[in-house]
Amino acid sequence: MTVEIASPEPHARVRRTFTVRGLVDGLSLSTVSESRDGTGHLHAMVDIGCIAPRTKMPRIDGVAFRGAGDGTIEMELEPGPHSTVQIGDGFHSAVDITAHIEVFVVG
Repeated sequence: MTVEIASPEPHARVRRTFTVRGLVDGLSLSTVSESRDGTGHLHAMVDIGCIAPRTKMPRIDGVAFRGAGDGTIEMELEPGPHSTVQIGDGFHSAVDITAHIEVFVVG
């Protein structure tokens, strides 16, 4: 299983609200309501790094964002530098698939 960030480009300057688009291979993406074994969705762990596999993904406003099940994550961040994206399974546990991206949010 792999994930890569299709957009934004590394070190991109983005607006406060932006979309991260990931390309996932080897895992079916699902919405939270469609979660089952063998599925997952993107999570963004902003500025705290990725968490250990099999650990529950935290729900922390402004730090943890959950994808829509289609490979995208809508994010709203404060101005400045920010980084990181991670895959979580359908039950919000981290899996060992990560992609790192750094962006600069302009105000």
